[in-house]
Amino acid sequence: MKNNPLDNSRMLDMWIWSNKPEIRITADYIFTLLQKKEKRRLKNFRLPRLKNHLKVILTDLLVARKKDPTLYLAFSRRLAGFVPSLRYQKIYLHPTYMAFLTDFLAAENFIELHKGIHFGTYNRMSRMKATPKLLRYFRKYRVQGQGIILRRKPCVIMRNDKKQDIPFNTDTIEVKNIMRNVLKINRHLKEHEISLDIEKCPPKLLQEYKQVISDKHSKYTRIFNNNDFNQGGRFYNHWTQLIPKELRKYILIDGKETVELDYSCLHITLLYALEGKKLPKGDLYSITGISNKYRDIVKKSFNIAINAKDERSTILAINEYLREVEQEQGTVDLKADYILFFMKLTHKILQKYLCTGYGTFLQRIDSDLAENIMLSLLSERICVLCIHDSFIVSVEYKTKLYDAMTNHFNNRFNFNPTIK
Repeated sequence: MKNNPLDNSRMLDMWIWSNKPEIRITADYIFTLLQKKEKRRLKNFRLPRLKNHLKVILTDLLVARKKDPTLYLAFSRRLAGFVPSLRYQKIYLHPTYMAFLTDFLAAENFIELHKGIHFGTYNRMSRMKATPKLLRYFRKYRVQGQGIILRRKPCVIMRNDKKQDIPFNTDTIEVKNIMRNVLKINRHLKEHEISLDIEKCPPKLLQEYKQVISDKHSKYTRIFNNNDFNQGGRFYNHWTQLIPKELRKYILIDGKETVELDYSCLHITLLYALEGKKLPKGDLYSITGISNKYRDIVKKSFNIAINAKDERSTILAINEYLREVEQEQGTVDLKADYILFFMKLTHKILQKYLCTGYGTFLQRIDSDLAENIMLSLLSERICVLCIHDSFIVSVEYKTKLYDAMTNHFNNRFNFNPTIK
C-alpha cells in the first residue's frame, strides 16, 4: 500500500510564540488583507483573538518547514477537537477561529489545506503546510538575528501513563488554586536575580551546564502524572534543578550566598507518617543483612521499589542500576531480590507500599509541602528555590527556611522531620 504524504504530520503546537520579523510582519500583512476581503464576516470574531490564532499558525508553519519541508501540521476544525474548559481554550484556540483562518489562508494560497475526514471508523484530522507563496513572505521580511521563537511553557502539565502531555479540566477549584499558586511563585522569582558565583564555580562544570542557565529555564512548572491530580505534581524546569549538586552550592540570590536544606529520607518518612508511626531510630537506609558501605545502593533501590508498579519491574530496574554501578565502581556483591527481601524485612510496616507505583502519590504530598513552604516564605518577601525535597535560600534566611520546613511537615503529620 502506497504511503500517504499526509501521514507525515504532527499536532499543531499550541504553545508556540515568536516576535521574529518574518512572523510579525507577515501576520500584519495577512491580517490587513483579511480585513479587506472578509469585512462582513469579521463581525463574528474578536480581532485581537483572531490575530493571536494567526500568529500561532504562522509560527508553527515556519518551525515545521525548517524541520522537514514535507511535514504537515495536524489540527481540528471541529468542536470535539477542542474540549470545553481544557487547555486549548485557555490559550484562546477555538475551532471556529481555526476553520475561518485556515479557509482564508488556503483560498489565498498561503497554505496547502486538507480538511479532516470522518467516515465510519476512519478519522483523520485536518492537515496544513506552508506554500511557496507564504515562504516567500517569510524570506522577504526576514532580518538576520532578529527575534526569537519560543514555546510558552504552561504552569501546570498533565501527563498520561506514557508520559505524553494531555488536556485537563482547568475549571475545578483545586486546579485553579494550583495554577494560581504556581503563577504567584513564578512572579515572585522574577523579582529576584538568581545566578551562579562564576569566580568560584569549577570551570569544566560551568562550561558543561552554562547552556541551561537562562531565562528559558527561569520558571517552575508543576507536572502531574497518570491523568490524575493525586499523582505527581512536583515543581520542574527551573535551571537550578538542572545543574548538579556540585554547582548548586555556588547559587547566588540577589548576589548573596545561599544555603540548601533538605528533608532526610523524605519518602520513607512520609510512608511512616501515613501509617501514623514514628520513625525508627538511626539511619533509615541502614538495612538488616546489608553492609552500610552499600547505603547509596540501598537508597536508590528503595526509591525504585516505591515507584515501580510490580515486583518484576522493581527487580529488573534494580539489577539494571547494579550493572551501572559495577561498570563505574567494580563488582558489587548484591542482587536485586536480596536487597528487596531485606528492605521488606527491615521496614515491615511499609511492605504494602513497595512495588505498587505508590511513589507518584508521595510526590503529590511532597510537592504540596514544597508549595506551602515557598508560599509562606514568599509572604515574607523571601526568595526560595525548590529542588524537589530540598530548598535554597540566602544564608541569612536559613533559620526561617528550617522553621517553615519543620512547621509545615509537623502541621500535616504531627511529628518533626529530619532536616539536614
